[in-house]
Amino acid sequence: MASSARHDSSSLPDLKFQVCIVGETLKENDALIKSVEHFDLPIVYSSSGVEFINQGAEFTTIYILDEFEGDTYTSLHKAGQRILGPTTVMQYAKKNEPLPNNIRPLYTTSMKNLVISFSGFRVKEELNAMVVLIHHMGGTIRKDFNISKTTHLVATSAAKGGEKYKYAASFGVPIMTSEWIYQTWARRRDANCNATDDELMQYKLLPFAGCKLAFIGYQGDEEKHMIEVSVKNGGEVVQPTDPSCTHIVVEDGSSVNCSEYDHKVHIIKNEWFWASIQIEAKAEERIYVFQNPNTTTSSSSFIMPVRGNKRKRLESVARQLAVEGCDYFCLNSDVKRKSDIAA
Repeated sequence: MASSARHDSSSLPDLKFQVCIVGETLKENDALIKSVEHFDLPIVYSSSGVEFINQGAEFTTIYILDEFEGDTYTSLHKAGQRILGPTTVMQYAKKNEPLPNNIRPLYTTSMKNLVISFSGFRVKEELNAMVVLIHHMGGTIRKDFNISKTTHLVATSAAKGGEKYKYAASFGVPIMTSEWIYQTWARRRDANCNATDDELMQYKLLPFAGCKLAFIGYQGDEEKHMIEVSVKNGGEVVQPTDPSCTHIVVEDGSSVNCSEYDHKVHIIKNEWFWASIQIEAKAEERIYVFQNPNTTTSSSSFIMPVRGNKRKRLESVARQLAVEGCDYFCLNSDVKRKSDIAA
């Protein structure tokens, strides 16, 4: 049986709202009760809340649930009821703002104002599950990638050849893994949690995830360092002749017989490696295609040439290279200047 505790609702004279706190766990949550009382609305307690669904015009009930799953949640959700999580209630009370007039169940506002696109996901059930969680956290989904609106791209390593990934990398839009969504949801009871907190932004898609890298022309400690950086940034290091190799990074001053390697392998200058580190995404390979010495001039004509084992100098120009790569990508594409990218 439901019990009730009324509060002065004079601030909403034309609307009749009540808050239904569902379940014993929330009934004992003093911080939640105090936050609900802040809104000066009638409060009722119930084990399931279903008795208030057909209450008619007497009250519009706002249901507060501790779990967004199970029979109780499903019954209320299917009935089109307004559902909030305890975290959302505490967040709005703390900000002294009215409770949201939400259509979808809202557990927390940790993704409020975020506009998220997806790329590379092929399993519909997996994608749908992530979309639901984002909505539960106040985020918005865009099917297309919009340069002016999309704040984050959630992608797999398989998406790195797609237009969404390239645009996100070029315009500095964070590229995240699905784990970012799951870890943010795991913190849904933390009213101070924000999906853009440093602790959660570590779940970015690493620049070399899905890449199998090989190195030519590096020796000793320099080669060891390149391998360590590769692995730290999600890459796997293989031999240049390995059939699975995706990228061969060539040190300045080295010569390579490109015909010895699979034509699908990207044979690229070492600037590509450091540019990828700098922009935290796989840089566009076509900007950094390797050609043997004396056969071409560098596309980075404004940068002093770097030869030998000059890792520190390479790292120092990485930002310039990344910026140049972004400009090249943006200025040499007519179709790609569209604001909405669906790939």
